[in-house]
Amino acid sequence: MDSIQRIQEIKAGQIRIWEAIDKLRDRTDKGFAEQRDHIDRGFAEIRASLDEIRKEQSRTTRWLVSLTIGYGTAILGMMAKMAGMF
Repeated sequence: MDSIQRIQEIKAGQIRIWEAIDKLRDRTDKGFAEQRDHIDRGFAEIRASLDEIRKEQSRTTRWLVSLTIGYGTAILGMMAKMAGMF
């Protein structure tokens, strides 16, 4: 009788261990899902920020090219005037 009771206690302990493992697995999966969501939100913010930077860089580059062409034209005009072409 004593060994049957001991076997039942061991089985009950085993069931409790498996339940604890299942709870731990569920909590771990939930934690990883939350971390993935957090990381995905962070990457989305970075992508949005990079898009803004690209737009600003594009606008700045257009300004720079326009100013360079304008200054280059002005310098060529001054050189031509100094050379007596006009």
